[in-house]
Amino acid sequence: GGGGGGGSEPSDAVRAVNSVLTSLDSIRAYRNVLVLTTTNITGSIDAAFIDRVDLKQYVGYPCLQARYEILRSCINELIRVGIVTVTVSETSICNNELKSFACAAAAALSSKTF
Repeated sequence: GGGGGGGSEPSDAVRAVNSVLTSLDSIRAYRNVLVLTTTNITGSIDAAFIDRVDLKQYVGYPCLQARYEILRSCINELIRVGIVTVTVSETSICNNELKSFACAAAAALSSKTF
């Protein structure tokens, strides 16, 4: 079992963690294998997982402009695949509003602490 939840974890989560830990243990037998993981909830990582890590590296948040570009590209992709639709008459208004929304959202993300 996991060491992070103090016994209150759902059984599916415990099984999933145990499966990952077992897989990590079996990978150690091979040379030149890299396992790269990411999380935005570092306080919830299972202690047994941390014990198996050779290197931990914190990567901070991207700058405001990068966050804007990430959000903008995601919204543009939603429009491209048809999940979000924009009519021709809305396009010029939408571009200005989208930029304002994306900037505000990116700024809000910079003030959040996770």
